[in-house]
Order: sequence, then C-alpha cells, then structure tokens
Amino acid sequence: MEETTTVPMSTDMDGVNTISSNKALQPLLDMAKEYCSVKNNASVNVGMIRTLILKALSDSNIFNGFDQIKYIVEPALKSTTTGAAAEGDVLLQTLDLFSYGTYHDYCKHNTSTTKKYLTLTESQVYKLRQLTVVSLVQQ
Repeated sequence: MEETTTVPMSTDMDGVNTISSNKALQPLLDMAKEYCSVKNNASVNVGMIRTLILKALSDSNIFNGFDQIKYIVEPALKSTTTGAAAEGDVLLQTLDLFSYGTYHDYCKHNTSTTKKYLTLTESQVYKLRQLTVVSLVQQ
C-alpha cells in the first residue's frame, strides 16, 4: 500500500482553495526549520535564510505563509551578532510587509535614505501589488 502525504488545506476569505500555495510553501518551511534548528543555532547562516526568504517572495505560487516563515526564522535571526542582526531585522520586516503590509507601505518606507525593507525585484513588487489589491478588496 502506498504511503500518502496529506497537505493541510486552507481557504482564503472567499473560500478559494490555497493548496497549491501550501505545496510550494512546505519545502521552504522545511528548509527554514533545518537552517534554524536549535542544534544549528550557534552557526546561523543569515545568507541562507535570506536566500530562502527571497525564494518565497519570488515564487509565483506562494501568496501566503510569510508569517509562518517569520515564526520559524525569527528566533535564529534575533540570536545573531550585531551586524547580522540589522540584516535580520530587514528580512523580518520584509516578511511582515508581505504578510500584513501594502505596496504603499513599501514605497513610504523604502526611500533612497531609508531602507526598512529589502529592495524588491519587479516580480516581487508585482506580487506585493497583487496582495495589496486582495487586502483592499477584503476591507
């Protein structure tokens, strides 16, 4: 008998199935757990966590779960040295932006003099705009 893996299924506010997003997100969550496990916490590689976050932001199939990634990586990023902690804060704030923020927030707080968030690529900005529209429609 074949063993099957059950992917948790969730629905958004309109009852739309988000299973494809969960399938794309799960490997990233597993990698985040591996990178940030308690036994590896002494040697947290912020660059690897950054790459993982950028992959989630760039994946055209992931529109939710950024708060789950933050929940996993935050303790590890908070435990890093001072220089890496500043980068960690920017990474965490960018995850918050994609979880709860809007494109307007990004423009307002990412100027030539202030960099609260990572600098986003065109595709990441497009995704943030899509998420902003969804947020506005739900209000």
